[in-house]
Amino acid sequence: MAALSRVPLPTLLTSLPLSLALSILTLLPQDQLARASAVCRGWCRLIAEPCLWQAIDLSAESGVARACTTDEVLQALLRKAPGALVSLKLGGWWHDWQDSMASYFQKETVLAALAASQATLTTLHVDWADEGGWLFIEDVQEIVQLAPGLQSLRCCVKDDCHSVLTLLTTVPPLSLHGLALTCDEDETAEEFCATLAALSSHARLYRACTDCCASCLIFEAPPLTDPAAMTALRSVVEQLRPVNLHLGVCEFDAASVASLVALLRTQSLSEFHVSGFELGGGLLTDSLVAAELSAAIASNTNLVRLSLASTGLFDGPEDVPLAFLSRLTGLPQLKVLDLSSNQMNPETQQGLLGRALADLVACLPALDSLLLDLCFLDDAGLEPLAELLPNLTSLRVLQIGGNFYTRAFEERVLLPALAANQSLRRLGVEVDRDAELADLVEPPSEEMMAAAAAVAAREGLRAP
Repeated sequence: MAALSRVPLPTLLTSLPLSLALSILTLLPQDQLARASAVCRGWCRLIAEPCLWQAIDLSAESGVARACTTDEVLQALLRKAPGALVSLKLGGWWHDWQDSMASYFQKETVLAALAASQATLTTLHVDWADEGGWLFIEDVQEIVQLAPGLQSLRCCVKDDCHSVLTLLTTVPPLSLHGLALTCDEDETAEEFCATLAALSSHARLYRACTDCCASCLIFEAPPLTDPAAMTALRSVVEQLRPVNLHLGVCEFDAASVASLVALLRTQSLSEFHVSGFELGGGLLTDSLVAAELSAAIASNTNLVRLSLASTGLFDGPEDVPLAFLSRLTGLPQLKVLDLSSNQMNPETQQGLLGRALADLVACLPALDSLLLDLCFLDDAGLEPLAELLPNLTSLRVLQIGGNFYTRAFEERVLLPALAANQSLRRLGVEVDRDAELADLVEPPSEEMMAAAAAVAAREGLRAP
């Protein structure tokens, strides 16, 4: 044994029987496997064996480094298995849209791989770079035409109810990793209810969603102020029990908020987005409504991502957002918190709100991403968070563009605090100039732009 321990590792691996050496190498995530081929010539020849590259797995479940889930890495791995792919798994990253560590895979790269391996490919799990990871009906149809031998297709589908019903009927290997149901502007509440009822009765939908490890259900612009529409939505959610629930571009009233609260109390969500609109013209300024909604959200103690962007959370009396934020402190697994585009009430004492926000962040040990764009926070609102920044060792993404801090505060407090936090990998200091109210805020200073560039440079990504 002593003699064996002195044998250099490259020599030891290449001296093993081929089948045993390959079995060992299959235990490595493929980004590490590609890098290992540079160790020596013997390893390079061994790792070039085609059987190691018949299945390429860069999915969220593979153990591959998040930083290596880029199109550049995918192209490098595909060159190792030209035309011999049996399985290509790229899915599961779509819901990490706030995680800027890597990009999505480009549609053209994936389709080229399908065309090259159409005779052999049986398994495909995929997200698109476009549309935030979602595939439309025509995308799925193109995939099936390119790879007619597919036995398993897992993806996130976004389209209207009628098209999704047709897809479930005509594409047998489809397994939904996520489902986004869009509603046309001219679609009435009655039509929405009818199509949703037809979809909810489709047995394959339940099997497709519940078989996936992170099923997501998204509704865009459903007419939730209609009681029948809210009832239909609740029926689908309660039967599918998705892990992730998104409600966007919706209009709420008091009754539909009450139904949403009741629904949230029956779920066990890891992701909840209720953003892109004002809740009933300021319903969150009502202390009772805000208290019930925040308590219902907090009851989902497994939440990993929470978005309350553009909900008017900070628009009412200061006691409402203070109480709302305090109820969210019991979410130990929360990684992403999005409070962006919630403009501050001019009468609010920002020091109090800033302290409540900092207290919340301090109670979230897993927090990875904090988004505070266009909240109109001033020096007093940001100072408690700035004081906390050096100790937030899990924080990788911070977006603070579109706020009202002064240059003196930036130089004295904010820049030193950002420099002291070595865990940050993305610092957002700009806002989309086309965004609503963006014209009310000054562009970031050169010093803040330099700080953002310095943070981004820490990652140092490169393909294997």
